[in-house]
Amino acid sequence: MGSSQWNDRISFHRDPSTATCKVSSIQSFIYGGFSSRFWLMRKHINSMQPSELKDLPFYCWECITIQTDTRDIDLVIKNEKDMRYLLEFLIISLKTLDGYRDTAAKYLLSTKGIKCGSQKRPSSPSRFFKSKKECEHAKQIREVVTEDASREEEQRLYLRVFKKFTILRVRMKISFMALKKMVPVQELLLESILATHKAYCAQGNEVRQYQRVDSQVYSQLLQGQIDLKVLCWSKIEAEAAEMAASGEQHCGED
Repeated sequence: MGSSQWNDRISFHRDPSTATCKVSSIQSFIYGGFSSRFWLMRKHINSMQPSELKDLPFYCWECITIQTDTRDIDLVIKNEKDMRYLLEFLIISLKTLDGYRDTAAKYLLSTKGIKCGSQKRPSSPSRFFKSKKECEHAKQIREVVTEDASREEEQRLYLRVFKKFTILRVRMKISFMALKKMVPVQELLLESILATHKAYCAQGNEVRQYQRVDSQVYSQLLQGQIDLKVLCWSKIEAEAAEMAASGEQHCGED
């Protein structure tokens, strides 16, 4: 197989994918199955039986839509690690807070008191940094917003943005678990809390008994007649006074 005669018989022709695009042409991205193509699949999934939900081709948290100047690219990434890498790359490359290009950059500039253009979403790629109409202080922009997110303030902001998308993934998984059991999300959470409590008690652990709050207090909270902070603080003071009284009683017995 290593002979020159065999190698001459092999030829490769590389065709670029129709989904290939430049990073500069990406204007935004949507994490989750919320674009029109994935939304059609949602209608079908909601009509399926719980037993059929085990063999789905993909799930909502495995979907991402990249929106460019000319088209939308819908991707399904089953590997959670690869999805995390792609999200981190898109957040830093687009400098985004919510998936749209340059929203994080404008936020960082506003924290430094640097005025920028009034256009909310740039019509051309990277125009926010190149056009003088968008911002007159190009040098100050480069000092605040770097291309590789090398400043500590940028890194902290992008980490917070990534955590928001992580929470969104968790919420999508919880919603799917509720769909499989055909129960509301609130009921699913309460059942999980109850099951954890029963398992904790079954292990022989001591469970602290809390005093039941009067129903009138709840109604006053809902009507805004009682401040929750004041209620919690008064509860803490009552418990502290009770502990102090029990301590003095034990000291008197000794």
